[in-house]
Amino acid sequence: MLVKFSKIDDRTTGGLFVATEEAQKPREGIVVSAGPGVKHPETNVLLPCPVKKGDLVLLADFTGERIDYCSESHLFIDGNQLLGVFEGGVVSEAAFKPVTDRVLVELAEQATETASGIALAVQEEEDSPQGKVAKVGDGRLSSKGEPLPMSLSEGDFVIFGKYKGFDATIDNKKYKVVSEPECMAKW
Repeated sequence: MLVKFSKIDDRTTGGLFVATEEAQKPREGIVVSAGPGVKHPETNVLLPCPVKKGDLVLLADFTGERIDYCSESHLFIDGNQLLGVFEGGVVSEAAFKPVTDRVLVELAEQATETASGIALAVQEEEDSPQGKVAKVGDGRLSSKGEPLPMSLSEGDFVIFGKYKGFDATIDNKKYKVVSEPECMAKW
């Protein structure tokens, strides 16, 4: 598919320019064109593309091939590199729909002290590798093109690998978008 990046605002609300390294690069984009999907290598069944032209999508970091198309920055990407779609074109948790077997996990707050009141050393830069499942995708597609059922549901608590998934900030909350197999336990 071909995705056009969303514009980033390089100025603060007061009109000051933000340094390039400080400005968060856009990870959302509009699907300009999408193919029909890919054929499964064993069954030759067409596995449909999870998005369509006009969808607002959330992309994984460092993904795809950047190109200049009509004097604007675009990206050619594989459907497996999508994290989800913002239904209705609105960037919000309520509108976010993970694709395939991905889940949106609201990260748990790190404890700063024990139950008895002892202060814990907390590294500010690392997020907890656990949280509450906020949204669930439809499931990975079988070789026949049918979604496989997900074992996770909204409201489940999960723990995943420390360096798994992709960071996302939606509605000023920190999330992680992980695939179901990256979740090691649920409760």
